[in-house]
Amino acid sequence: MIRKFYHAYFSQAGMGLDAAEEGLLACLKEMKGNKMSPIKIYIALAAVPPQGLAVYQQKLIKAVENALPGKTPVITAVVQPPADNSPLLAEIWNVSENTVCRFLSFENLPYVLVNHQGFTELWSSGFVAGSAEKAFEPLDRLLKHLNFTYDEIFRQWNYVGNILEENTIEGKTVQNYQYFNDIRALYYQNKQDREQYPAATGIGMGTAGICIDFVAVKQKSPHVLRNLPIRSGVQKDAYRYRDNVLVGESVVLATKNAPLFERGRSLLTEEGGIAMISGTASIKGEETVDLHDIRKQTQNTLRFIGDLLENEPDARCRRARLYVKRDQNPQDAVKIFRQAYPEDCVCTAVYADICRDNLLIEIETDWDL
Repeated sequence: MIRKFYHAYFSQAGMGLDAAEEGLLACLKEMKGNKMSPIKIYIALAAVPPQGLAVYQQKLIKAVENALPGKTPVITAVVQPPADNSPLLAEIWNVSENTVCRFLSFENLPYVLVNHQGFTELWSSGFVAGSAEKAFEPLDRLLKHLNFTYDEIFRQWNYVGNILEENTIEGKTVQNYQYFNDIRALYYQNKQDREQYPAATGIGMGTAGICIDFVAVKQKSPHVLRNLPIRSGVQKDAYRYRDNVLVGESVVLATKNAPLFERGRSLLTEEGGIAMISGTASIKGEETVDLHDIRKQTQNTLRFIGDLLENEPDARCRRARLYVKRDQNPQDAVKIFRQAYPEDCVCTAVYADICRDNLLIEIETDWDL
């Protein structure tokens, strides 16, 4: 995978949303002046914008188009309040200006093709809808439009509104996260390789509905790169979880489907490599450990991430996002993280419900290998 340069934009507590957006646009223009091309922007919002999330996202896309003519990156805005109590924070993935990229659009959503000798990266974001089915439908159409397959999805982000909420449907108790997992399983039936899956994060957001982002990699020449799952000796593969750790019932499948993701994935070329580690939490085997202590859960999570990369002694953490349960103190987790990883690792922290009620923190990371 082409090397990425990571940046974070932090607005200030008490700042209005419009002023925060202006600051972000100024930041993007500055990157352009520094010969950087943003390809992906994740935006965490403190609250639902007055016009609603989908309309707000389209408005933001237009504003970024004006700031970066002809080079609109993929953009996702989700309600995950920044841990610093500001109205907005943003993570920005950049490539150097001389990287061969095509900035395109499909059904009013930007996507980016990053080309390299032997392979192509597809970056796409912002599939926002009221249900998992409606979010997957345009994603499915984009893959088919570009002749990509579900096997080529390398990394996926799944933002699930009110993730732990349970509703009664057709006389059954259905959890929002489990419903998403079942719908994902339906679409992943189009995978040819059922033995491995993308790296992924499944996390809550403070609005109803679903938002999906993904990165896919198409290899054009054989033996150019190795695209490998990263598996844990401590944590059970999520897609092998037993039924008793899954909440609720299914109205989609005959039985509930476990979450279909790997603990991480790596891409290796002769020039080096990267690893994208999935949202990781304090789960040993398939059970939550240290239930009521965010410090211990953070330490466990960092240790489990380290275990995933134990065969990569030179791995360097470049980006981290900490998802902290709303009733916890994020500074406890950030402090522990900063003691473990270097200052040049871009670290952000947001409030979000985790996929289990007894999990207090989840961490995702990107690495250079």
